[in-house]
Amino acid sequence: MFRVMYALIAKRDVRLDPTLVPPEQALEMATVNGARAALWDDEIGSLEEGKKADLILLDSRRHDWVPVHNPISNLVHATCGDAVQDVVIDGRLVMKDRKILTRFAAPRWPVI
Repeated sequence: MFRVMYALIAKRDVRLDPTLVPPEQALEMATVNGARAALWDDEIGSLEEGKKADLILLDSRRHDWVPVHNPISNLVHATCGDAVQDVVIDGRLVMKDRKILTRFAAPRWPVI
């Protein structure tokens, strides 16, 4: 999703207009408005009581977070997936310190 958010703001470069799609709007499009477009805004898209809680924690000590004048701008412009440190899905910790904590079964394919 980081690259998708960056793609949302890339048209600013083409049009030479830095006011098109500010980083805050790109983040909103990827979260709240994305859930609304999928007709799931009553279940996901924002951190609220009663909604499913998917959350990521990023390592803000990385080079793509320096300097931090606007954290949302850093998130949209410079961050990529390898900055993710911890992941919580539906309230359950599934990755801690970049290590997957859950086990999943590989799909059973029919033997031919």
